[in-house]
Amino acid sequence: PAGPAEPDPGLELAAGGALRTLVLALHALGVAAVLHPAAAAARPALAAALDLETGAEPLALVAAGRPAP
Repeated sequence: PAGPAEPDPGLELAAGGALRTLVLALHALGVAAVLHPAAAAARPALAAALDLETGAEPLALVAAGRPAP
């Protein structure tokens, strides 16, 4: 019997590239941003805390905002 589908091996790489582009775009707009990767061991608890759909796995958190004057 087939087990759960394995995620595409390039998925995390593509997501990382998208997040990098987001952080760079925010910087270009004058918005401060920081990317905090989610540790693999913490991902299930983080997914539950964020009430993500079953099977969804958070890879990172991005905090963004305007810097204080």
